[in-house]
Amino acid sequence: MQPPKDAQITPNNQIVNQLDNQTKQQQNERVIVCHRNPLQPNKKHFKKLMPHSKRNRLKLFYVSKENKKFSNYLPLHELWKKYIEDLIEGQK
Repeated sequence: MQPPKDAQITPNNQIVNQLDNQTKQQQNERVIVCHRNPLQPNKKHFKKLMPHSKRNRLKLFYVSKENKKFSNYLPLHELWKKYIEDLIEGQK
């Protein structure tokens, strides 16, 4: 984008011309943003998960009826209440 010959060159026109020249230079340059060495392994590997059928067979998420009693969780509830009270007191 070249200004007409009879146009006055003002600071704004100079800035526009400089920006145009910079963008043309950037377009002409090749920039390698991400280069991956083909000898390095791909780092996007995921851990293999255990199949659902095997998890069921092993009963990993099974909680027996004895462990589901409310009385077993009362000490944990009291500990939690104490923790929250300490947090609230610390904010005051």
